[in-house]
Amino acid sequence: MQGIFVTNVCTHQVAEQIRKMSLDNEIQLIGYDLIEENIRYLKEGVIDFLISQNPELQGYRGVYSLYRRVVLNEPTKKRITMQLNIVTKENVDYLSEDML
Repeated sequence: MQGIFVTNVCTHQVAEQIRKMSLDNEIQLIGYDLIEENIRYLKEGVIDFLISQNPELQGYRGVYSLYRRVVLNEPTKKRITMQLNIVTKENVDYLSEDML
């Protein structure tokens, strides 16, 4: 196995097991969500990349679209596209607070 992709917030749990097995430099680990535990393992080099989905903005845009449709009776888009950020230990400290 060369890599693991964790599709939820629990990337830090996989990172913990990789660390315990001393496989830090052998397995590439990619996951989602910039929570404190994930960021710590990212900075330590156990997690290689995190994908930031900006959940607050996702929620806001969904609720705002619903408001526009139901309350204002305005047309809404069928698809709302969002920017994702690929976060590494080299750039995590440069992200603004609203991206975390």
